[in-house]
Amino acid sequence: MTYLNDVEEGGETAFPYADNATYSAEVAAENEPTTTDLKNHCHDANMVIHPAKGKTVMWYNHLVDPETGWLGAQDKYSLHGGCKVKRGVKWIANNWIAVDDIYSQQMEFHKKFCEARSTRIQASIDSTKR
Repeated sequence: MTYLNDVEEGGETAFPYADNATYSAEVAAENEPTTTDLKNHCHDANMVIHPAKGKTVMWYNHLVDPETGWLGAQDKYSLHGGCKVKRGVKWIANNWIAVDDIYSQQMEFHKKFCEARSTRIQASIDSTKR
């Protein structure tokens, strides 16, 4: 996510559970109303990113599956949300990187992508030889 402008006041992105060694489903359920109510409890989050033009933040939403080394379960620490813009406006750009959760399907896609790219490169090389 990239902030496209400076915000006069507010507009942070908050991660309530980031870097929380005590996180558990039970603790989350107990604190749910305040932890995820970022409109009123933005600065109670464990990590708060202040918007600034050009600042980019990247995070993983999933853990790595220990068996496959691929996409695993959702990472509960990645829960996040936007805080209220108090003054000014906020523009962001999101860039989602999708990964198939089935390893074999992702590898098949990767193989086709690489083959197609190789074909395009070879065609380009061949056209310059003429």
